[in-house]
Amino acid sequence: MKDKPEHFELEDTTIWNFEERGNWATHKGDYRGNCPPQVPRNLILKYTKEGEIVLDTFCGSGTTMIETKLLNRKGVRN
Repeated sequence: MKDKPEHFELEDTTIWNFEERGNWATHKGDYRGNCPPQVPRNLILKYTKEGEIVLDTFCGSGTTMIETKLLNRKGVRN
């Protein structure tokens, strides 16, 4: 199992377009409501540092919590 994306670049514009949904770690796109893991990965990398706390207020399929763990942050679910 891959623990990080093969080709990931931090987004630096206001328009984000992901050709493929991420499939690293335990991410799967098997239900329509989950977000692409590139979204929380970008936000976590842009706005936090390693060891800081990330609050996941939606608590859906765990996409944000997975990325939080992979990026060495502390995840808290609401």
